[in-house]
Amino acid sequence: MLKSAVKNLISVRTSLVVRKSFLSTTAVEYPQLEAMVRPYSETGSRQSRYLRKDATLPGVLYGSDNDFNVMKHTIKISQKDVMRELRIRGASFENTVYNLTVKKEVEGVNEDKTPKTEVVAQYLVTPRQTHFSPVTEFPISVNFLRYRPGNRVRIPVIYKNMDQSQDMKRGCFLVHVNQFIECVCDDVVPASIIVDLAEAKKGDVYRLTPTLLPPRVRPSKYVSADYVLGVVQSSRG
Repeated sequence: MLKSAVKNLISVRTSLVVRKSFLSTTAVEYPQLEAMVRPYSETGSRQSRYLRKDATLPGVLYGSDNDFNVMKHTIKISQKDVMRELRIRGASFENTVYNLTVKKEVEGVNEDKTPKTEVVAQYLVTPRQTHFSPVTEFPISVNFLRYRPGNRVRIPVIYKNMDQSQDMKRGCFLVHVNQFIECVCDDVVPASIIVDLAEAKKGDVYRLTPTLLPPRVRPSKYVSADYVLGVVQSSRG
């Protein structure tokens, strides 16, 4: 009986730890985005051009639903909202988890003469395949992947303290080999991965090491063991 009581106590403590971990994960406040359902009549390249003229970007929301069935919905989102997030997040835009509210138009109008809408669903998503105009460099389309812990995300690499390196002051510079690391995150997705160059010297090769990654973040299986981030070189050869 004593063994069974201890076993039950351990199982209860384990369930409490798991539940506490789940609560801490879901308590994170994610930035908000809104999108509208894009009907079939607004799909296609010609209709997409009309949307862009109206400052709206076409896109696709894909992933899996709660039953792990494949989901794929055509949506549209305000270009102004995407531009704002790009200015704020920069290279971290596509590894930022958003709470995306999807709405659709219904019959009737509001007091300000705008069409009435209703919420269809809310999803945690990460932006994917953001395409930019080669002329204006403005976004022309953006897709969203439904986020689940364990999804692969590309996290940008940021370098700091370059001005503290003696060789950097003497004319050395960093050659960027890989600017992103594909990682798997079990909890919060970091905005970036920081590499300290305070002790950088000529010829140093910076590779991905476990100490660079935050807790509960690991490289995906497609990242090689000797993944090179950058090389310090001299302008004199």
